[in-house]
Amino acid sequence: MPQLGESCIWCKAPTDNSDVSHVLPECFGNRDAQVLPKGTMCRSCNNYLGSKIEPALVEDPIIHAICVTLRVVDPGDANVFRDRLFDQDHKPVAPPQRNVQLNLTIRADALELEASYEVKGTIRRAFDRRWVARFSRAIHKLAFESFVWLQLRPDAKPAALDLFAESFRPIRRWVRYGEPHGSVRPLVRMPSSSVTHQWEPHLWGFDRHFALELRLFGDWLAVSLTSPHGEVQKHLTGWCSESGRPAWLIGESFGPLAPGKGSGAA
Repeated sequence: MPQLGESCIWCKAPTDNSDVSHVLPECFGNRDAQVLPKGTMCRSCNNYLGSKIEPALVEDPIIHAICVTLRVVDPGDANVFRDRLFDQDHKPVAPPQRNVQLNLTIRADALELEASYEVKGTIRRAFDRRWVARFSRAIHKLAFESFVWLQLRPDAKPAALDLFAESFRPIRRWVRYGEPHGSVRPLVRMPSSSVTHQWEPHLWGFDRHFALELRLFGDWLAVSLTSPHGEVQKHLTGWCSESGRPAWLIGESFGPLAPGKGSGAA
């Protein structure tokens, strides 16, 4: 039986990676907050997910804009991670509007210039199933690794779960291999009216299923950790639709979350 610390949480292969693994990529400012210990992930999975799947996070216009606003610093090089709101990957629909206000005060010993600068524009991300699938895989990766991180804490609740159990197989196969191919494992997005540097996972329990809600700089994203692929949308709709917050289902298509008979988180 695979053992945590000896087998990769994604492919179950023996781990050959001597490095720790950051749940939230280090470039987002996560150096020590949520780190999985050595032996949690093999080198092959770590390299593949880091280079092929995680980039979908910053391709997302909301996450990109929040990182620019907060001026998130990459601790690896101490530079601002995202500096420009409009760039090659986030082109404005029309030329952005730029407004500047200057208020000059001349004093006996100095000049004082009060300046205000604003840039406004629209970024549009067209629905593209391949990109949405990569974004879904990236969010599910963060969610499952956050769940593993929570399980490794001394006060883990629930405790002593088998992280290699068959109930977690659908999310492992989706993140690592994109299976089932030609589809998108749904997630729910609940945009916030404010942004924050805070990053935190909240675990939900529903009967025999688990879901995880991620707060990523004020952007809330929820996924099911255990639902079979064909039941994810039904479960998320039931769990999230009565939260009282605006919510969008992201899957084979975009749309407001349909009303459902939700139940409270355990």
